[in-house]
Amino acid sequence: MKKRSSHITAALAAALTLTTGLTHAQFVSVTDITDVPSSTIAGVPLSLTGTVIPTTATHKAITWSVKNAGTTGATLSGNTLNTTSAGTATLTATISNGLSLDSVTAIAGGWGYTIALKQDGSLWAWGYNYYGQLGDGTTIDRTVPVPIGTDTDWAVIAGGWHYTVALKQDGSLWAWGQNTAGQLGDGTTTDRTVPVRIGTGNDWVAIATGSSHTVALRQDGSLWAWGANWNGQIGDGTTEQRNAPVRIGTDADWVAIAAGGVHLRQSHRGAQTGRQPVGVGV
Repeated sequence: MKKRSSHITAALAAALTLTTGLTHAQFVSVTDITDVPSSTIAGVPLSLTGTVIPTTATHKAITWSVKNAGTTGATLSGNTLNTTSAGTATLTATISNGLSLDSVTAIAGGWGYTIALKQDGSLWAWGYNYYGQLGDGTTIDRTVPVPIGTDTDWAVIAGGWHYTVALKQDGSLWAWGQNTAGQLGDGTTTDRTVPVRIGTGNDWVAIATGSSHTVALRQDGSLWAWGANWNGQIGDGTTEQRNAPVRIGTDADWVAIAAGGVHLRQSHRGAQTGRQPVGVGV
């Protein structure tokens, strides 16, 4: 790992937006970061990307952090630097190991984007990001894997149409991306560009995503769902949209789940009728 600090002056100067120089090759080490912007206009967001040298370096990623904001009010949202006043801020760019295939333990995909879970518990994503479904704090499409935050305790991932749901090792539930149908489950219909925790429970064990609805199992065998429900895909006996998890029936012997575009599928030993779950062969 190699670190390099760069001073960003929030003064009247031309804002620079640079393009990442990462390409794919075998076992090429990173030696430096170049093309780091030196200044930006105060109050104008600046995309911090820079260029990795050599440009053939692989499995590397740049992660930015604010070391000293000074008088600038500098904050970072993903790789975007935001400032409020003129002055000098010190940023740190860390070149770290990126995503190599032999380190991946799980893969999930949504519409036009991919999420990967590494052995170290870190989460990576790339592709289409219009709704923030990658979770890197931006809505910028990514052509190479980027780390999602710094947490290393992710355990399960699922990709919906334009949103992502994940479980951490402590059994907590998280989601981000498009939320127009309440599919994230945070009680709102606001899109999220970074992972947000859903409720306070630590007993979630399985998740599945449809186009705009989500299904989950808890440790006690109960079944929960939320999001779009125009076809009754949630299974709560209604066609009402749900912006937060609702329990499906009272049974506590559910063992497996799957979600389709506008329906869900589950397996247990009982059967119900109407728009609620009915027994199916699996």
